[in-house]
Amino acid sequence: MRVAIVVAFLALLVAPPLLSSFLLALLTQAVIYAVLAMSLDIILGYTGLASLGHAAYLGLGAYSVGILATRHGASFWVTLVVGILLATAVAALFGLVALRATGVYFLMITLALGMVVWGLAHRWVSLTQGDNGISGVPRPELGLPWSFSKGISFYYLALAAFLLAFVVLRTIVRSPFGQTLVGIRESESRMRTLGYHVWLHKYLGFVIAGGVGGFAGVLWAYYNGFVSPSDLELATSVEILLMVALGGRGTLLGPALGAALIVGLKNLVSVYTHRWLLILGAVYIGTIVYAPEGIVGALRQWTKGERAMGKKAVVSVLLALLLTGVAGSESVWAQKGPIRIGVITAMTGGAAQIGKDMTNGISMWLDENNQTIAGRKVEVIVEDSQGQPNVALTKLQKLVESDRVHILVGEIFAHIGYAMAPKVEEYRIPMLYPVIAADDLTQRKPAKWIVRTGWASSQPSHPFGEYAAKTLGHKRIAVIGIDYAFGWEVVGGFQKTFEENGGQIIQKLWAPLNTTDFAP
Repeated sequence: MRVAIVVAFLALLVAPPLLSSFLLALLTQAVIYAVLAMSLDIILGYTGLASLGHAAYLGLGAYSVGILATRHGASFWVTLVVGILLATAVAALFGLVALRATGVYFLMITLALGMVVWGLAHRWVSLTQGDNGISGVPRPELGLPWSFSKGISFYYLALAAFLLAFVVLRTIVRSPFGQTLVGIRESESRMRTLGYHVWLHKYLGFVIAGGVGGFAGVLWAYYNGFVSPSDLELATSVEILLMVALGGRGTLLGPALGAALIVGLKNLVSVYTHRWLLILGAVYIGTIVYAPEGIVGALRQWTKGERAMGKKAVVSVLLALLLTGVAGSESVWAQKGPIRIGVITAMTGGAAQIGKDMTNGISMWLDENNQTIAGRKVEVIVEDSQGQPNVALTKLQKLVESDRVHILVGEIFAHIGYAMAPKVEEYRIPMLYPVIAADDLTQRKPAKWIVRTGWASSQPSHPFGEYAAKTLGHKRIAVIGIDYAFGWEVVGGFQKTFEENGGQIIQKLWAPLNTTDFAP
């Protein structure tokens, strides 16, 4: 087992220069998520407390960077300290509430508390920019002779952070304090009888996990250059929980391996199928059935000679890694000659139908024109943004750096468009918006490399405001809109012309993104 760990560590050191920029980006993501998963392992694996709100600490660390770095020009060290302290303080506060319960009740309380933080990120628009998120977070400058703006240098920064977190957490779990946590996990009543302060130990473990989660959030914000409420949502907390369960709770390295597996499935297998979640579910079920102690537990069984169960588990793991590795092969797209068009849009989630309509329209036009443009064959590569800014940024990098597309097409969400705009400008690659485009991509802050053939968000509602005031004669109106960039701009366009013509907006009602029922 130790030999395998040493080999894996050497691979993490040596392999990055040999990887494509896209695979290097995924490896960087996996390393950052490994820090986050290890932090959850402190309370789940060593204390036996399952949390569904751990993404809150990732978000707190990330938003600390987003706000301080973009608005106040704070240095890396300032944002690092603030991010960790803020996450630690919130964990200390949440722990006072959550640790009053046990079992499923603890799980539900952490879910509720996590949703409180998500709600603040979503609704406190003046501070967090709501669903638009905070973009333009610069890479850190540490006063060293090399820049962390390059992917490989930032990877080694993330790897160093991972090793630091691992050493600190390993020291904690091997200390008398850590052994006490394990004892509490096995039998609270016995540890209480022996004179241990059970609640205090659980509380300190909870706080430590939150602080390390904030550390991961700081790295995540600097890596993406963008922060949004999607970093804090329930799906993120569930992913972290799966990382720990798949890798093997109570092992530290197991959750790190689980993080690599889920990041790979999410970003590589989705290249081939939009149903990557089914594959993840199959891998998870296979692990639970054949390796209830997780991947690391199965490997330990293998090394101890318990091969009957271990062999099945290893086969399941190898199958998942094979799927991930095949999907990461660049030879699939490494073709010369045709014009390569990269399409980024939501193919799954609430807006999937719009994304499918857009890609179907592109396919129909190409079919009518013999798959050619200006006499050259066309190759279309579609990537699913899943309606999430962070996923869209990863897919954008893949299309540009690995697939070498000549032009980009998409995205249907305004807030994702704002998130991608700085990267599009950095890559200096043309991007076409065939459907709705956020206002400021082409208006107040026009992006040089973005062109829209459809309408801007506020464009249709401008004439409607004048029509409502002049023709219909309305003077006082309440409006309802979707609570993210597109909805704000649509309402803003109507409000501008309505008020210019003597009308008054008496109330604005905002519905969350993906709302289908607008009843009171």
